[in-house]
Amino acid sequence: MEFEHPRIRAQREKREHLLAGIQFSENLSRQEMADKYRREGEAKAKALCPSSLDSLDYDDTNPAYYILSYLSGQK
Repeated sequence: MEFEHPRIRAQREKREHLLAGIQFSENLSRQEMADKYRREGEAKAKALCPSSLDSLDYDDTNPAYYILSYLSGQK
């Protein structure tokens, strides 16, 4: 068996305890909980840093913008 430092073990057990509490309070399976937090994280990341490829409002006369829109599948 691999050695685990007591401090690391305590941190892991604390995380597991917190996750179990959240899972129990929201009555979610482990997979549902992972999906929920993944969706929330993706939404938060998108709100904080929207991709420039999400909406291409570029001047089509510029060749660089045209190439970018073509490669991203917008054209």
